[in-house]
Amino acid sequence: MLKLLHEYAADLSMVRGLIDHGIQVCAANWEDQIPHLRDLNGGVRAGDIRSSVAAGWQRIPQPATRLSLEVRSYVGLHFYTQDATRLRVKTRPRNPKNGHPLEITELDFDEDLFGTKTFAGPFEFAILYTIDFGTASLDTATLAAVDFGRDDNGPVIIYAEEEIPAIPASGSGSTGAPTPPSPPSPGPTSTGHVEDDFDEYLDEKDFGPDPA
Repeated sequence: MLKLLHEYAADLSMVRGLIDHGIQVCAANWEDQIPHLRDLNGGVRAGDIRSSVAAGWQRIPQPATRLSLEVRSYVGLHFYTQDATRLRVKTRPRNPKNGHPLEITELDFDEDLFGTKTFAGPFEFAILYTIDFGTASLDTATLAAVDFGRDDNGPVIIYAEEEIPAIPASGSGSTGAPTPPSPPSPGPTSTGHVEDDFDEYLDEKDFGPDPA
């Protein structure tokens, strides 16, 4: 995973920046109707954020990126490396018992002759993010090895993760980071079932006090 993070560091940092921007755009779009972003339906919120990420990525001059993006139904974002490894963009799953952001599952790993950790179960790579609802901006963004369960229905296991670094303020011009798109007019950008985010309908308020 560290190799993947290192090889695509610039692209992943741009994705991180676009997620942060998307959260702020979503909050601004709904501010008049729903002042607190936390109160917005989780599926609508995720769809709006991903819509903004997709729009921003499409504005990056090509071939300035090494990752490619495929936008699926209900704005599911699937990034692909040059060897076709898929990275989905998802809100960080929450513990169904207490609503806290799901932590890495402590498991015993196998190691090969070179000391590389291997996982016993199936997993995929994903870009997981959390929102700082106090500032309506990005809280965390990590590249993670995750098992989302059969048909994305859980139980979710996060095997390992690494923080995706932010684009340095002094280096934004050299990474090819896009100029943030103008916020769209207020209103929902997605309805119904949101692909890739089965747990986003479980808003934090359903679990009692804010876990943060």
